Amino acid sequence: MPFSPPIWFDTLDSTNTVLKEMVVDNSQLPSGTVLATHYQTNGRGRLSRQWQSAPGENLTFSALLRTNIDSLALTSLPLVIGVAIVNALETYNMHGQLKWPNDVLVDHKKIAGVLVELLPSPDGKLANCIIGIGFNINMSLDSANVINQPATSLLIESNQTYAVQLVLDNLLIHLDKAITLWEEKGFAAIKPNWIKHAVSLNTQVTINNTINNITTGIHRGIGPSGEIILEALDGTITTHFCGDLSL
Repeated sequence: MPFSPPIWFDTLDSTNTVLKEMVVDNSQLPSGTVLATHYQTNGRGRLSRQWQSAPGENLTFSALLRTNIDSLALTSLPLVIGVAIVNALETYNMHGQLKWPNDVLVDHKKIAGVLVELLPSPDGKLANCIIGIGFNINMSLDSANVINQPATSLLIESNQTYAVQLVLDNLLIHLDKAITLWEEKGFAAIKPNWIKHAVSLNTQVTINNTINNITTGIHRGIGPSGEIILEALDGTITTHFCGDLSL
């Protein structure tokens, strides 16, 4: 899936919000359109969490994917994006870890997050997926220390700064490869790489879904559509397509 050259803005409230508005206004907006901003004033993660970033410090962008993948298989897309980010991290000599369903970590500290939103398809055939990514690039240790969860950045891990635009260009190459493989061969072609980097496999985790149902069990793997598989203490197996995972 080729991406267009990114459209950069000095400031946006949310790249996902603006790109969704563009899709609604123009049903012919091409797949692969990318919006990026040097400063996002109202960035959002999953469950409406805020994604904070100082001006010019980190990478915040959204991309449009129009795909004929069926709705159930689309639940694996955040995991596919996570694998692409891990692959990009390897080019900076960093080992990424994947926390279901949408977080990328380095040394158990969050370095990137993914938010995929779906829009109705006017033709009823192609799904409109808005892929939003926040990636900590030049965030300082002082900035990371005020975040309410362990966080890191390329700068913290390597002690060097990076050109945010070049990081985006590199990441788009890996997103192109991962999404193309996923569309052609399904999540089964991506799953082994996700499992390889899973931070919680065979450990006890807790899943809190959007209606506040809490399930605790051993993380035993990932299903064919990206759903997490848990084994309870009594051996009962449950699967979960969404939720907030706590280690």
